[in-house]
Amino acid sequence: MNDKKRLYYLDNLRVVVITLVIAHHVGQAYGPTGGFWPIQEAERAAWLGPFFTVNRSFFMSLFFMISGYFTVMSFRSKGAKDFLNDRLLRLGLPTLVFGLVMIPIQLFAFSAPAFPVDVGHLWFLEHLLIFSAGYVLWQRLRPGRPETGQTQPGLPGYPTILVCALALAAVTGVVRIWYPIDKWVYLLGFIRVAFADVPRDLGFFIIG
Repeated sequence: MNDKKRLYYLDNLRVVVITLVIAHHVGQAYGPTGGFWPIQEAERAAWLGPFFTVNRSFFMSLFFMISGYFTVMSFRSKGAKDFLNDRLLRLGLPTLVFGLVMIPIQLFAFSAPAFPVDVGHLWFLEHLLIFSAGYVLWQRLRPGRPETGQTQPGLPGYPTILVCALALAAVTGVVRIWYPIDKWVYLLGFIRVAFADVPRDLGFFIIG
């Protein structure tokens, strides 16, 4: 995207969300949270709990919404083949290197408990790669839809937004009956998934 077409407000929004991501994960070593952290304070700061609750309710989903917006733009400008090649290079390669090189080094250095093949906090890239591939497949299955040059759809009305919000809340609530927050599973041994957040993240990606 050149400077004339660059959406600077989205750049600024990404900076804000990245700051929240850093603050969230740094705070987990000091706040009331579980999991393994190489450096962990013995005394827990209870006031970080509300921050974690509010922050995790939107910040990663907002990332997916922004990514969904740029996914459409990239697909339309490059076409399916070049788009997938670009996604594999930008998302797949860093995830693969991190999972096969960086995670084992961390486990060895900090004597952490052994995990399956893990991508750690790059699960976001892993999910985004899967969502992007799903978008390409969906475009392929849509009859009479060219890969490039599509017109921009109109904005949804308030009733549509309300229905989508209620449906998303209902699906999320049902999923969390079986998969509570922060319950991570490994699909195929290496795809790190917290199903409690998948409906929201996927929903926001589609909205984007």
